[in-house]
Order: sequence, then C-alpha cells, then structure tokens
Amino acid sequence: MSMAVERRWPRRWWRLAVLWILVVIFASALAVACAGDDDDDDDDDNATDDDTTDDDDDDDDTASDLKVTIVLGDDASSVVRLAAEDAATMMGQALGHTVTLASEADASDGAVNIVLDPTLAADGVFTSGEVSDIPAEGFRARRTTQGGAVEFVIAGADDRGTAYGLYDIVEAAGIHYFHPEQNYIPSTLVFPEEWDVNEAPGYGRRGFHWHTMHPTPHSEFLQRDRPDYLEYAKHLIDYTVRNKQNYMQWELLKTVDWDATKDHFRRIVDYAHERGVDVGIVVTWVFAQQKAWKLLPSTKEEHKEELHEGIDQLMEVPWDHIHLEMGSSEFTKVQDTLQVTWFNDTVEYLAEKYAPTDASVKIHVSSDQEAENYGDINFNFLPQFADPRLGVYPHTVQFYDLQGRAPSYGNDSFEFMYEWMLGRVGERKVYYYPESAYWVTFDINVPLYLPVYIPNRWNDIQLLKDAGIDGHVTFTSGHEFEYWLNDWTISRGLWDTSEDWKDMIGEFTSIFGPVGGDVKDIIIELAEHQEATLNDEDLIAYLCGLDTWDELGFLLGAATHVKPIRFKDVYAMSANELAEFQGDIVVKLENVAAKYDAFYERATELRGQVPEKAMPWFDEFVDSLAINKLRANHMFQLYVGATAARFLELGIDNGNPDAAAEAFDKALAITDEFLALMTIREQSFRYPKEMSTAWERSLTSYDYKYLWHAHTAYFYRRYEAQAIEKDFNPFLMNTIDVIWFFQ
Repeated sequence: MSMAVERRWPRRWWRLAVLWILVVIFASALAVACAGDDDDDDDDDNATDDDTTDDDDDDDDTASDLKVTIVLGDDASSVVRLAAEDAATMMGQALGHTVTLASEADASDGAVNIVLDPTLAADGVFTSGEVSDIPAEGFRARRTTQGGAVEFVIAGADDRGTAYGLYDIVEAAGIHYFHPEQNYIPSTLVFPEEWDVNEAPGYGRRGFHWHTMHPTPHSEFLQRDRPDYLEYAKHLIDYTVRNKQNYMQWELLKTVDWDATKDHFRRIVDYAHERGVDVGIVVTWVFAQQKAWKLLPSTKEEHKEELHEGIDQLMEVPWDHIHLEMGSSEFTKVQDTLQVTWFNDTVEYLAEKYAPTDASVKIHVSSDQEAENYGDINFNFLPQFADPRLGVYPHTVQFYDLQGRAPSYGNDSFEFMYEWMLGRVGERKVYYYPESAYWVTFDINVPLYLPVYIPNRWNDIQLLKDAGIDGHVTFTSGHEFEYWLNDWTISRGLWDTSEDWKDMIGEFTSIFGPVGGDVKDIIIELAEHQEATLNDEDLIAYLCGLDTWDELGFLLGAATHVKPIRFKDVYAMSANELAEFQGDIVVKLENVAAKYDAFYERATELRGQVPEKAMPWFDEFVDSLAINKLRANHMFQLYVGATAARFLELGIDNGNPDAAAEAFDKALAITDEFLALMTIREQSFRYPKEMSTAWERSLTSYDYKYLWHAHTAYFYRRYEAQAIEKDFNPFLMNTIDVIWFFQ
C-alpha cells in the first residue's frame, strides 16, 4: 500500500497567512463598517452551450388511441391558459399524440374532457354553494359523463385554484412533477374511474428559497441574462405551479451587474406572474457574508437616503416581496437600535411608494448575540420590536426539526425558535423557513443521501399547521442524489397537511410497479434509521465533511455542526481511551456501514422487476444508497486504521501488526469505487454537468460548483490525508480563495 494519498485539488498555501488573519477578524469584529462599493463580475464565467435537459422522460414508441381535450374559455387568464398548455404537452408525451385545447368538449365515445370552467360543462355538476364555499386557491373537481364521453370538471376559487385542480387530475392519471427539469411521464394515461375532490392549501405562502449564495445551477441561471438560462428559470416556475406552490425567492449577489441583468429579472418575474407565482428577492442592509447585495454603505449610521435609493433600484423589477438579512453576518451583530431603525425605514418606504410589495427579515438560529438596548434578548429576535408590517422568517438549519435534538450553531434544540415564532403570530406575518439541504460540508456535496429530512420537515408541517402562521418557505440547495424528493414531499405536505409522509413516499415509489412497496419500505426504514443514528447518536459528525472552515470554527467556538472525535484526537489517545473509542464510535460506524450495505443489497435485487419508464429514477435511488454505503464504509475503515496505527505507536500488539495498512488499503479502494460511481451518476444529472461539478469562479464566493466536492471525492481525500498521513493542519486542502471570499 502506498501511504501517500493522491491529492486532486488546487493548492492555496500561499494564502494561508492571509486566511488566518481574516478568520480571526471574522470571528471577533465582522461588525465593523462594510465597504459600500460592489465588485461586479460581468463575465459569463460559467456559460455553457449545452441545451437544457428535456423536461420529461423519453416518449414511448407506441401511441395511445385515448382522446383527451382540455376545455377552457376564450377569455381564460394566462394562469389558466399556460397551465392548460403545459398539461396538454405532458399528457401528449404520455399518449404519443396531441392533446387538444378547445372551448367545447369532445362528445365522442371514449373521449376524456378536462373542463376548466363549470359554465362550459353541463348544468348540475356543482351546486352554487359548493362553488361559493371554495377557499382561496382551492378547487373542487368531479368526474361525470356526457353521452359516451368522460368529463372532469374543475371549479377553482380563483385562477390558481383552477390551475392546481388541472395539475391534480393530470397527476392522478400518472404524471408526476418530481424535478424542475424532469417529470415522470408514464407510457399512457389512466384516469381515475371515480373523482370527487375538494381541496384547499394547508398553508398560505408556499414555495422555495433557491439559495443562490451557494454555487448551484440556480445561482447562474437566475442571475445571468442568457436565453437558455431564462428557459431554466421558467422550468423552475413551472415546477412550482405543478406542485401547487405559489412563491419563490433567491439571493441577489453584489457580483451581479444590475443594469445588465434587470431585464432578465423582469422576464422571470413577468413569467412567474403569468403562471400565478409571486416572486421575492433577498438582499441585506449591511450583512457582509458570501457576496450579499447590501443596501447600505456602512454599519454606523441610519443612511435613510441610501436605503431609499437602494429600494428604488430594486423596484425597477416588480418584485412582490423583499426579504432581508440582519446583522453583519450570521454570527455577528450591529448596533441594535440602528438595526431596528433600518427595519422601520424599510417597511415605511415600501408602504409609501411600492405597496403591496412587502418586506420580511430572516431570523437565524445562531447563538451568543445579545441586544443590550432591548433587555439583552437574542439579537436575532430584534424584529419583534419593529413595525408590525415587517414579516419574519424564523429559520432552522440542516435536517433537524423544531422539537427534537438539534446540536447545531451552538444549540441543543430549535424549540426556542418554535416558541418565539408562536409569540409573533397575530403580531405580524410569520413564515417558517427550514432547510431541505444545507450544502456546506454537511449533506449533498459530501455527498450523503439523507431522506431523514422528509419526516422531520413533515413533523414541523404538522406542528405548525394550526398555529396560524402565514406560510412556509423551504431553503433548498440542489436536487441531485434524490434531494428533489425532499422538496417534492414538502410541497405535498404544505398543500395537504393530512397526508402522512410515508404515503407521500408511496406516491413516488408507485412508479416502480410491483416493487414499489419494497422501495418505499427501504426509504422509510433508512429515514428512521438515520434519525436514530445520525441524529440521536450524533453519527452525522462522522459521515458529513469537515473542511478548513469547520476546523477553524471548532477552534474559535463558531462551529455549525456536531464536532466528531477527529483523527488527530485518535492519535493522541491513551490505550484505555482507544479501547473505549473502539467499543463505542468505531462499532457504531461498523453497524451503520453494515446497515447501509443491507439497504443497497435489498434495492439491487429489485432491479429486474422495475418498469422501463421508471429505470432512471430507480438508478438514481440505488446510486444514492451506494453513496451512503461507500461513505460509511470509508469512514469505518479509516477509523479502524487510525486506531490500529495508534495502538502500534503505543507498543501494543493486538495480534495483527498489518491491521492499519489493511484498513487504509480498503479505504483507498473505496475512494476509487466512489469516483467510478460518480462518473456514472454525473451522466444523469438534470443540468449540464459543468453547472454542478466544475472548478471555476462564479457569481458566488466559491471557486467551484456545488457538487465539485462530490465530483473529486474531496472529503474522502481530506480524511485520508488526516488518517493515513497524519496531516492535521487545519488549512489542509483549503479550497477557499480568501481574498475573493471576503471581497
């Protein structure tokens, strides 16, 4: 075995001194005045000439003779008409021929008509009371017959309700809207024999925050003006409506050239409005983190004139909502009375000049910040003293829920956020703001497949459904490795709060035909196992990643997730400590690895029974299980090797002097296996691979795309260097260009 670990990452050693100085400054005094000039990056660094991914699965070669017509009035709104055109396209792909849009139903025998206006159907489908009682954005839909034809008649409370009712019927016929770039399109459509539905949303504002501070594909196509990028943005909006959501937002970065991009923003917002989706933009007052767009030049004064000018500039695009970040970073505050002044100036000016556009502020779970002039309360809770027109977005992180354990950002749980949230209900608008992917060294970029997000997001939806809050907006950071399933199930839960999360999983796995129940069982068991091990036993600390910034966070008391017993700790242990560590953490890692092996084996045995149309989704599922299997086994072998190596250093013979070398050889082989798997998996990414895996500077603070770590096995290699080479320098394999990051 070669003990030298191959390194495949750009070296940043010449910047280490600068890095250390900046980290200390960041930890102690980031609240100092922030520079006001933006550093625009106009170059289209991440441009790709690839066409967008098909918005559906491949068409079937055989066409169905089923005739389907969508019936709508000539005066139908854009919301209804665009939904009808979209539904007709998807159904046509399943049937192999055109689905007609018409103002009259097809009366021929065997025809199926979906009628989007009850006045265009026969009398008596609904009573006047049934229609008048439909809540906002809700709908009634009923199956009836006219002669030899079938009619599904929809009565929407409004245009959104009508569109949602249409998508509901199309989904019942077999089409699923799993991903913005790929729907599940079956070989034909099977409409329900009975249909009498009365639905309304469980939450008011429902949708997604696409976190463009992270270098996801969204950070590019939402913020660069290119025709193909506009199409990606439109697909994102289509996905939102299909899944009965009504809102989306993203971060505006200071690297965006406003004048060159505002028309792109207008086109996105205009299309969203045509589809019935509200759009928000996220900016900050003086928050200086990750290329945030700041409205104010410094943290020292009110700057009312500059604030108004900044809002005027933003409102050159007809945003429905402006969302802001407070403080000077997630971890550092500003002068509390000044922060409250900015709150009030913002909502006053919006109400005066740009109503009904409203404003809200993010409430972070970071700890150890107090507002001295407001009774030493948590600085994050300052908005309770603001003008009541300021909405609040209580934010939680990672896969933890509001009432269970949450060892993150210096907290033991997030229950304090839940209690504070309830206290704001009735006082101002409240929108819960949890995550479905955290990204930074924690989940999707390691990568790990974490369906544990699903029951925990569902737990919160159930907890808050009758609490009187105004909405739920999900913070998301990418959709590969089945992370789209997190967002898809959240969407379902926000619409229908009565649906159990396990049934939602069953809706997805139904596409796998005879083995759908088996796949469902695996996902549910995996999610429950992850809650019991990754959360309850804190084993996420050993499967997630650590980079330079995590190491420095542990050193400076600003850690964002659970601290593991690291390899440098193992190599400092006494014999007794090693024996205890072996019997505890190493055994637990072995058990997790064995369990993940078993999940993978169960899934692979099902392949021969999976319908052809579902194979792309099944392959992703199995590859995601393989990712977990490889990660758990890799960490287990590294800790076995490090423990054995430390025993040898102590002169203790455990009967196999080659144990360390054997374990390290196994770990290195697992890394090669992982890289081979990634090579295959990346061919099925829904966005062009370069938009997810490239090493190149983007609009964000990072010199790489959001899955570059996964693409290169970065966290595998970094841990190998620590365990095998005993390189414990916190700057090991640093990938952050600190000049660019803090610029």
